[in-house]
Amino acid sequence: MFICGVGRTKFGILRKALPELAYEAMYNAIRDSPLNIREIDAIIVSNFLSGPSQGQLHLNSLVASLLPGINIPIYRVEAACASGGLAVHQATLLLDRFENILVLGFESMNGNNSKLSAKYIAMAGDSLRDQREGLIFPAQYAIVADCYLRKYKTTHDVLSLVSSKNRSNATLNPLAHFNYSSKDLNTAIKSNVVVSTPLDLFDCCPISDGGQCS
Repeated sequence: MFICGVGRTKFGILRKALPELAYEAMYNAIRDSPLNIREIDAIIVSNFLSGPSQGQLHLNSLVASLLPGINIPIYRVEAACASGGLAVHQATLLLDRFENILVLGFESMNGNNSKLSAKYIAMAGDSLRDQREGLIFPAQYAIVADCYLRKYKTTHDVLSLVSSKNRSNATLNPLAHFNYSSKDLNTAIKSNVVVSTPLDLFDCCPISDGGQCS
């Protein structure tokens, strides 16, 4: 098994429709590979929130509409933040049936206000317990982070190093959400707004649109 082509869109606040993100990612992946689209035997589509946030389910049918005349199986998988990893895993399981499998993941998450976005993302949690108690994901991860800091008797500074590394790497990637440099990045990270103790704003991911295909 090997990957013969990769395609990505820009990530960030894009204001692009789901079909645009899907088509751009697929187009870039095919251009990057030695294959043409008619040599693809199956497609795995991964997505988390298009149903509640965009009113669009059945994304496999949506992707099929972008490929007229290409009559191949298209499957859709969902596993919240692990949807992309699950799609790749499912593709490996199908390699005994198909030779060339295209794996596509895309999200458009910026069409709603922050309250609705938080509500939709919280759907990955237990609706009978977590959601009713208002345990949104920054709070859940803050509990994990607090346990880590207590267990290893360390401080938030170690988390700041992770954020600093990630933001620095983003400046090297023109497709990254935060593709800009800041001379005072480390200062900004250390003096940031608390979201849910001990996590602050730079510890939390942004609401981002984008697509990836391989």
